[in-house]
Amino acid sequence: MDTKDRYLPFKPSYDVNQKADRESSRSYQLFCEAISYKKNNAWVEIQTKYHFMIRHWISQSVSGLCEHDMDDLIQSTYTRFWYSLTKNQISLEEKFLNLGCILQYLKKCAVSTSIDFLRKKQKLEALEENLTAEFLLNGCGHYKEQEPSELVYRIQEWVKNDVQDPQERLLIKLIFEYNLKPKQVVAEYPDHFSTTKDVNRIRERLLKRARRQFC
Repeated sequence: MDTKDRYLPFKPSYDVNQKADRESSRSYQLFCEAISYKKNNAWVEIQTKYHFMIRHWISQSVSGLCEHDMDDLIQSTYTRFWYSLTKNQISLEEKFLNLGCILQYLKKCAVSTSIDFLRKKQKLEALEENLTAEFLLNGCGHYKEQEPSELVYRIQEWVKNDVQDPQERLLIKLIFEYNLKPKQVVAEYPDHFSTTKDVNRIRERLLKRARRQFC
């Protein structure tokens, strides 16, 4: 063996392992400080550090999310994680042996939050279909073939008493009474709705309120 080869720089593998262990230990302590000792700066650091990891978990469960929904789900994941671990007196150290166990539970919160989102989305889509069908078939708009059903009367009362925003009232008429698509709404009423994103945002807001009222 050449003498100079004995002096080539070499990093033993255990140095890498030790560095990983230190990082894991520090992250575990960070969670303990945030959850067990309610240190806000530690919680802020966790939210920054694991943002993209949670984003990846959510993307695996729900595809095609807009940035607004993704940010909401990430925040909801952290909220679920926080409240589930702070609602009792058991410390984080007692509940989880290591960082891996904590991250496994955090992933579980992300998946559960994603499933809840999908269920709510399906309910909203079903509600939208039902409301549209009621309006079109029972004479709420320019379709006058039948007498309005009980649900339509309830919807009319809800719109009259609880939907006061002119933009929301107009959108209800355009989407549910006249069955226009978002692109058509923007094309026909550009002064009221700039983009299809605006239309969808307001529609989803209305549907969430309607679901609480009628479901």
